[in-house]
Amino acid sequence: MEKHLIKLSGNGPHPRPGNVSTVTVEDMHLAVAKITDKHVGALLLARYGGDDGQRTVIITKLKTMFLSHRKWKMSQCELLVSNALDEYLNPRYCKACNGFGHTMQTVRSKGAIQVECEVCSGKGILPFSKRERARRMKVSAPTWNNYQSIYQLVLDTLTDWNFNGVKFVRARIS
Repeated sequence: MEKHLIKLSGNGPHPRPGNVSTVTVEDMHLAVAKITDKHVGALLLARYGGDDGQRTVIITKLKTMFLSHRKWKMSQCELLVSNALDEYLNPRYCKACNGFGHTMQTVRSKGAIQVECEVCSGKGILPFSKRERARRMKVSAPTWNNYQSIYQLVLDTLTDWNFNGVKFVRARIS
């Protein structure tokens, strides 16, 4: 029987060389089942296992965390966390470096060397622009300023959940 392998990365939306673990889908599911924070397990299953059914668990947890930050309508909060989750789960990889965060440059005295990508500042992904995020929230660009800090906080929260979840899974399977 062929085993399906996935790559876990604990450093944000894109796997980096040197910080990637390759595990079987079965091993990941067994490890995720032992995670006590169900939203963290749901994020790992959505991101690495392609399980879109986990979005509801993640969005529900994020709404309970961030709804109280502003006097928002539930629909505004749900749209914000849903858009942030979409951006996190489906990053736009930098075309200049193919998502690796570095490019190769030829230097006469040294030959080819790796340098940080100038387009994405070494991140490997390009965040949505302020205008694109505002359009996805169905608000004007100036109004987006009211949402921007919470949106970034949601993205940071997802990154933390991913980091902690991957750390837990790696400890369980090694």
